[in-house]
Amino acid sequence: IDMMFSDADHVKNHYIDFLPALALAYNFNQKHSLNFSYSRSRFSPSAAQLNPRNTSSDSLFIQQGNPFLTPNLQENFRLSYIFNYKKLYIEPFVNYYYSSDLISEIGTMKDNIYTNTYENFLCANILQTGATVRYNLPFGNINISASYKKRYQKNMAFSGDTWSANAFGYFYYKKLSLMLNLSYETASYNLTQKTEGTPYSNVTFAWTLPKGWQLKLISQYYLYS
Repeated sequence: IDMMFSDADHVKNHYIDFLPALALAYNFNQKHSLNFSYSRSRFSPSAAQLNPRNTSSDSLFIQQGNPFLTPNLQENFRLSYIFNYKKLYIEPFVNYYYSSDLISEIGTMKDNIYTNTYENFLCANILQTGATVRYNLPFGNINISASYKKRYQKNMAFSGDTWSANAFGYFYYKKLSLMLNLSYETASYNLTQKTEGTPYSNVTFAWTLPKGWQLKLISQYYLYS
């Protein structure tokens, strides 16, 4: 049970939601298994989305929040098959998300002045499928995953197609370790906006020193400028 209490410009709201989670697994043998999970999540409006005062400095554009917004709820269903044999791990999966009471932007025009605010009035269905492959090495492991996601939403201005990939490697030798992470998602969407993805890269070099100390060198976005 999750509870939230808000007071935005003297508009008081309280929300009490039941957020269950369920996980089931069936093992055919030591190599093969089938897994199903369900969970519900809640995403509360931000302070900016609740603020009813105009935050724009443009005389022809008004940007204001809505203190009567309610949280967005998301149902998540996941089905996966796992093959685990010696050093190899493979997991193809299917995810289905249902989001209700989405906090969506809405605009109106009056006397040549455009007002932008937020309301709860939309829902979205998101279907994702992909696979993860991991291989364990004597000195670490390599993990690669890829997926395709489709967002279905009424009156959506874009296709809602998203491809993503991630590669992660962890390697160690005595007191030295190296972590490499590369990921990329083509785009993300809401009803009226498409945001192009940006490649992400991270490398972390660690050296374990005496008495529990550790020296780390970290670099991010080294493959993107």
